[in-house]
Amino acid sequence: HAFHIPGVTNRIPDSLSRLATSGDYSLHQEVFEEALRSLRTRPSIDMFANRKNRKLKRFVSLTLDSWAVRQDCMSLPWKRKLPYLHPPLTMIHATLNKVREENVAALIVVPNWLSQSWRSKLMELSTNYVNLGKKRRRTETRGQDEESQKASSTRRVTRSSVRGDRGEELFKWILSKRQFTNDATQQVIDKWHSIWSRHRQRIGEFEEFWTKSGKSWEDLTTVKDPETVISNFIAQQISVHATNANSNACRTAVGMLFRIQGFQEERINGFALKQIMKKPLAATRKMRKEEPIYKLDILLKHIPERAGMKQKLNEQEHLGCTISSIMAFSTPRLAEIYRASVVKMEDNVWQLNTSIWKGDNYDLTVTFRHFSKPKVCPTTWLNSWFDLRRKEDRDKPLWWRPKNKKVSSYEYISKAVHIIMQASGVKKGNSVTSIRKSSITKSIDQGATIQEINRASRHKDGPSTAAVHYDMNLNDTVRERLTNFE
Repeated sequence: HAFHIPGVTNRIPDSLSRLATSGDYSLHQEVFEEALRSLRTRPSIDMFANRKNRKLKRFVSLTLDSWAVRQDCMSLPWKRKLPYLHPPLTMIHATLNKVREENVAALIVVPNWLSQSWRSKLMELSTNYVNLGKKRRRTETRGQDEESQKASSTRRVTRSSVRGDRGEELFKWILSKRQFTNDATQQVIDKWHSIWSRHRQRIGEFEEFWTKSGKSWEDLTTVKDPETVISNFIAQQISVHATNANSNACRTAVGMLFRIQGFQEERINGFALKQIMKKPLAATRKMRKEEPIYKLDILLKHIPERAGMKQKLNEQEHLGCTISSIMAFSTPRLAEIYRASVVKMEDNVWQLNTSIWKGDNYDLTVTFRHFSKPKVCPTTWLNSWFDLRRKEDRDKPLWWRPKNKKVSSYEYISKAVHIIMQASGVKKGNSVTSIRKSSITKSIDQGATIQEINRASRHKDGPSTAAVHYDMNLNDTVRERLTNFE
């Protein structure tokens, strides 16, 4: 006898059959194999498959298939197997429940959807994962592609990178709970530039600590006392001999995790936490020591040499010269230049508009006029940079790359400046910020007053600026003067 069961009451078998008839899908075989190599595992049986999309020799079919070892994987025991699970969307919850109930190890592939109700359960059960991303089509279908899958094949995965991935996932998940869109979340991350790579690692360490203590991601949204949570985490880090620098970075990153939930600073960084952090902070406090800073003239002599061979410069070298010239004559930080825009005015005058986020937030306009030595002048290099563009690209952002047709990343412009610094003879190890230091040092050597230094560097404490940068040049001139006595 055969009976028809309505789809409403027959959800699991119905979803399986509809998947098979509406267009089978699976990971590309090479993507599947690379994911297995990354995770260093090898499943023994494919639980949701047919003869055409199976990834393993042994498989359990969705519908009647003489090649399959069995049918209906949900009715079978999974123990004593390492199953490969790529369930239909409607069965992800049931699949995760079965994994938990039978307490089995398994490899599961699901969409990378942060706001799904099964997301927290998945992360609780996970011990390791890799993220495929959206670089190329990862699935094979006989209909249309279904969704980007969660697994990675683009890079070698280490314990560190997995921890960082989990940290980023947790951060995005918390913002999704506050109804942030994916675009808004990504913009929050992008504003940290390269420092985000450190934040995600430290958040990943916290996520590991949190889940090992029996807590879920959902529990983070109900925390009433973030200072206690952070203090316990830092104390645990110190007890396993984490470095002082790591403890400081963890405090910063996890504090940020609670700030994005709306907690005020006094509830995050209270007296008890400050006591715990005293030793790590003292051990990593920056020491002011006398050490030589290269003279700005090294860079200023090299830039005109590059101006004489502009036609031979590649796009990144051109970019590096432009930014180096701006930094040398206006001493903004690289992040401030990165978010800047420019306006060309009459008489070849250029205005650079940016915002200062360090200390007091305010908008800043720097005006560049023509110098007596045009080859080193920012106006010359800004004109040259814009000359690389096509007419239709004139309104693109300041650091638009005409050859690649995209906006430069923060890391790209940093590398561009480093290329010019090293070509000029500046020793490796000097940061981009050292251009700012060298510029201030030269101003001091040429007799600039504290008021002039304060105004030019936009620093609140002019005397402190002079002390730091002048000390770095060993104070040799002052000491030489002291040798003159009667």
